[in-house]
Amino acid sequence: MRGACVIAIASFAAVVETADASTTLAISNTPFAPRNLVIVLAGLTFLLLLIHMRGLIRHPMPASRRRIRLANGALMLATTPVTAYALGFVSPAQTRPFTFAWVLVTGMVIIVIFMAMLDIFNNWRLGAKEHREMAGEILGRLPRMADRQRPPNDGEHGDGAASP
Repeated sequence: MRGACVIAIASFAAVVETADASTTLAISNTPFAPRNLVIVLAGLTFLLLLIHMRGLIRHPMPASRRRIRLANGALMLATTPVTAYALGFVSPAQTRPFTFAWVLVTGMVIIVIFMAMLDIFNNWRLGAKEHREMAGEILGRLPRMADRQRPPNDGEHGDGAASP
């Protein structure tokens, strides 16, 4: 065990001694993606989100569902340029802006996911409410339907024989 530790420390020291600025992989001076590509993709995403939100406004749906989806769409609209900045404008060598941008992107994506979960729970609530209303309507009709379909009681049993 002790020999393995000595070998590991010696090999680490050899790597540190031979490493120069061109072989370090930890900090890069360039952003993750080309700036022009990021701008085009962010613009396309922004445009698609705007079209989606416009469709939400025009499409008939419950008010609670519309509010949640519009809020989530607005949050995604705000997340798009922040993500574009983090991907195409700031490099890992710029430690503070890089860290701030990615923490902000991560936080905003987590909020978007929570809003989507809120939309799921709201849809379950709306579905259960609609199910209860439909069940109440169907159960309200059952006694009247049963009265109409009941054969007149003329003393006969179900097997066709007359009662004594």
